[in-house]
Amino acid sequence: MRLCLLIVVAILLFNSTLKSQTIGNCVDMQAQLNVRSDDEQAMWVWHSINIVYNVGNAREDLFQFCANHPGSNDDGVDEYAQRPINHLFLYAQGFIFGGEEEWGALRVFLRESHARGIKVDYLDGDPAWLGKDSAEAKHVLSSLLAFNASGDTYEQFDGVQLDVEPYVLPSWGSEALWNTYVSFLKSVNETMDASCSHLTLGCTIPRWYAQTIGTGKLAQVYHQVDYVAILDYVNDIPRLLRDPSEEIALADSMNIRVYVGVETGSNLLPTLSFCNKGWFELENAVGAINSNYISHRSYAGVSIHNYNAYAKLPRSNQPLEDVEQWAETNTIDTKLLPPSANLVIVRNDLLKKTPNADILRHSLAGEQTATKRLVLTNVSLSNNYFVYNLISSLDSAHYRNVRSNDRFYGLSTISTIGFQSNLTDIDQSYIISLAQAGYDGFAIDLNEMEPHGQLLGGNMNAGNRIVEQMEQAKELFAQNSTVKNSMLVVKVSDGFLHGLDNSHYNKFMSLVNGVIIHSNDQKDSVQFSHSGVKVLNENNTYAGLAS
Repeated sequence: MRLCLLIVVAILLFNSTLKSQTIGNCVDMQAQLNVRSDDEQAMWVWHSINIVYNVGNAREDLFQFCANHPGSNDDGVDEYAQRPINHLFLYAQGFIFGGEEEWGALRVFLRESHARGIKVDYLDGDPAWLGKDSAEAKHVLSSLLAFNASGDTYEQFDGVQLDVEPYVLPSWGSEALWNTYVSFLKSVNETMDASCSHLTLGCTIPRWYAQTIGTGKLAQVYHQVDYVAILDYVNDIPRLLRDPSEEIALADSMNIRVYVGVETGSNLLPTLSFCNKGWFELENAVGAINSNYISHRSYAGVSIHNYNAYAKLPRSNQPLEDVEQWAETNTIDTKLLPPSANLVIVRNDLLKKTPNADILRHSLAGEQTATKRLVLTNVSLSNNYFVYNLISSLDSAHYRNVRSNDRFYGLSTISTIGFQSNLTDIDQSYIISLAQAGYDGFAIDLNEMEPHGQLLGGNMNAGNRIVEQMEQAKELFAQNSTVKNSMLVVKVSDGFLHGLDNSHYNKFMSLVNGVIIHSNDQKDSVQFSHSGVKVLNENNTYAGLAS
């Protein structure tokens, strides 16, 4: 009998090992194709009272956010980051400590979450649990296990995440505190095993554990849990990818799962959170993390901290993100401006008619009214002598093929960008005066260059030199402006990007805050979106104002 049992155990162990190896191989093969389906998008939720009690639309708002978070419908966001959020780490201590009313509300929430394909782990923890509040920790665990045991499968938590953070305690660095922490994790692990609970056990760790305490001590933590969530709280993508690498490599060897956490909260150092960068950069950072670590079998996905802050993020921190409609004007009469236009571009002819640029800007900005507008001014750069020499040196047969009314289109000193790399003294003085008048930025019409582009026969150097002038103009404007984030908007037709070399393409995308594209010219709009450039449809302007 004993021999038979030994044989059965041996067969089961062999099958288990074979299954584990097969799963590991599948994960590696899928990762090479970037098609893994087991990695998740997770999110921390600390403020849960209104959600669980379903106050107003709080619960449905959360579910809708999980399914359609901001980047899920944005062509500029990495494809992985567009996936729905399918795992929540939910703080709900008040509910598990409560009675039947609280338990009932929590069961309904869990049932609805699971019906939508969302897993929910119970989130809790306090550094004091390692000392004076150790009894609270035991009470939390026993209440959680009792709650889970009393409900149906779909009304139970899927796991427990401990956010204890011993490194904030004054005694951090001592062997005694570390041993207390590991013993605490071991006690929780053993209690959960003894209860025959299906709950997975996880804990949060900082991104610097491997570098500071070493992988030996980190392995002591890994031995007690099923997963860790690395608090990788930086907003610089190279560091975001580099810092958790040792923690993930160790997890690969120990067969535990790792979530990489990113921060969106406010009131933090500016380098720690995406609060001041917006969800566009955040979600593309999520995509970068996924691309970097998807080949690691321990990689479980990305988790975003936290719902309340994440839901309030703008697309970016640039003011153009709030622009819904814009208008170009040649009149100072603000009554003729559409009430909904929150961006106004001042035409050159209006600037010439109104000597006091500061008064003009104040009037159009609506600073004395409830209507606040961003006011940009047209800047037209010139290098006539160089352009004239360039045209005169072209093959006469090629020149004759250009329509006569296009040959000298826009060659006045106020209406064209020349092909030289440097700004003229006149242009520099003009830009400085506009910056000092307090404009929020300036606009350049690159479509004026199209006839000259025909003359050049698609010469790439022309576009590259335009970008170099734009760079000088924006730097000069910023140096002389009191506006914190001065903006550059360009009018551009399809195809301009394709006339740039790689370095000037990247420079163009980094310089430009917004582009005005004709509604029929949308080929480049995805490229602009991928680079975080606001696309303003040309049809948002209003006929008559710019006559």
